[in-house]
Amino acid sequence: IVQADLQPSDLSADTRVVVLPAALPNLLELLAAAPQTQFVVFSQVDLLAAGNLSVIRQRVENQVFLAGFISVLLSPDWRAAGLLPADGPLGAGLQEAYINGGRYYCGVCAPGWPMGMVYPQAALLPASSDGASWQAAAAGLFDSQKAEAYYLSAAAARPEVYAYLLGRDQFNRRLLLVGDQSPPEELREQWAATVGFDALEPLRQVWPNLLAGQGGAVLEAPLVLKDVNLANLGKGRMRLVE
Repeated sequence: IVQADLQPSDLSADTRVVVLPAALPNLLELLAAAPQTQFVVFSQVDLLAAGNLSVIRQRVENQVFLAGFISVLLSPDWRAAGLLPADGPLGAGLQEAYINGGRYYCGVCAPGWPMGMVYPQAALLPASSDGASWQAAAAGLFDSQKAEAYYLSAAAARPEVYAYLLGRDQFNRRLLLVGDQSPPEELREQWAATVGFDALEPLRQVWPNLLAGQGGAVLEAPLVLKDVNLANLGKGRMRLVE
């Protein structure tokens, strides 16, 4: 059974396992109302596991770190930039993770021009900002920071941003892109990779225990690359990523 919402009244004695793609506001109420049911929740923040709650942790800081690493690989001068939400679960730590990922590869990442500029750069907006605002942020990174490679967070993956980046060149090099969700078809030639999580593998690991009524597990969802375009992220770069 797939439901968009869940209330204690939806749970019967026959409900053995509930899988939640994110923690619901009434999670504690659900756990208390159905102690015979095993719950497993995917979470970007730490949750305390319980007798009937297992947690699959999706560490967004690792996801964004890897995106930063890939971003600077895509530009010969490391001119990478990220469009990030300012109000995610990590707050300003999300920007730090992205920048650290880039600098893990290239250190100072200072190509010498524009003077004093170090990479990767980032623009942060509230996740609820409209497409025009995200497009303006992308344009600012292109015009002032001379970005050649972009990381698009899910919050920034807007039609206006896609339209702005489509076919655009910087220093006679086509902009290359990495994101955390699959690109629209028209951007696939510019796309390098999608950085996501493997949700199925940890669920497979914990599933037998859930069916047996055993909870309290905490697992890590591993990172996975999808939509890899080897024309943009070749085998040598992929070895570095792996």
